[in-house]
Amino acid sequence: MTADEVRRLKKWFASIVRRSQSTDGDIRVNVRLKAHHTYQVCREARMVGTGIGLGADELYLIEAAALLHDVGRFEQYLRYRTFNDAESTDHAALGLEILRRTEVLASLAQDDAQLIVDAIRSHNRPQLPADLSERGLLFSKILRDADKLDIWKIIVGYYEQREEERNKAIAMGLPDTPGVSSAVLRSLREQRAVFRGDLKNLNDLKLFHIGWVYDVNLQPTFQAVAERRYVERIGRTLPIMGEIRDSIRAALEFVSANGGTPAGSAGVL
Repeated sequence: MTADEVRRLKKWFASIVRRSQSTDGDIRVNVRLKAHHTYQVCREARMVGTGIGLGADELYLIEAAALLHDVGRFEQYLRYRTFNDAESTDHAALGLEILRRTEVLASLAQDDAQLIVDAIRSHNRPQLPADLSERGLLFSKILRDADKLDIWKIIVGYYEQREEERNKAIAMGLPDTPGVSSAVLRSLREQRAVFRGDLKNLNDLKLFHIGWVYDVNLQPTFQAVAERRYVERIGRTLPIMGEIRDSIRAALEFVSANGGTPAGSAGVL
């Protein structure tokens, strides 16, 4: 992958964003949100890739996969007015359909195009597919990690905002009710990512995002999670109940055990 190929893909992506614009304020806000997210994931992917020693050509390739990973989100929101795949359609599959329809990858080397396709199709799955090549698996891990890093940033900002300033699309329509689901707590006790289908309210969603640490793959990502204090910041917005507190501490210990070193003292709970 070359710099010129990435520039061509960026122009194509920008045209998708432009065509998705609307005079409708809700659509405009969420198109802008996803465009900004995409560019941030490109930066995060290059950061993680650099941290594990990828060369220049491979960094361009992971940047291209990051650029295209959410291209289905724009059509999804225009059609359904939601980013919740369960209430609309699988945005990764929709994105791949758009890439096939427009043939935007046709000029790339076949191996590069396939790697981009594999990374996109696996970026939002509960688990990485078993049929990926060794190289495809690595690039899928980088993209999944980079995607999480920026979604953490968005979701933490959402939780820390005043309620009247929040973009409700980010919470996927979940109610802000008391309590937390037992299935969510069970997943965290077992140190595994929370199943999206178990989410019943906003507290569950917060724990869902804390549980993402159990689906992180690479040390530079763990380091970024620790330095940016994503787990602690989400934890501060949750009710301090015994099992929730234990889940947050276990997540922090997991991040630390996998190479995440916080800058300064934690001061969390």
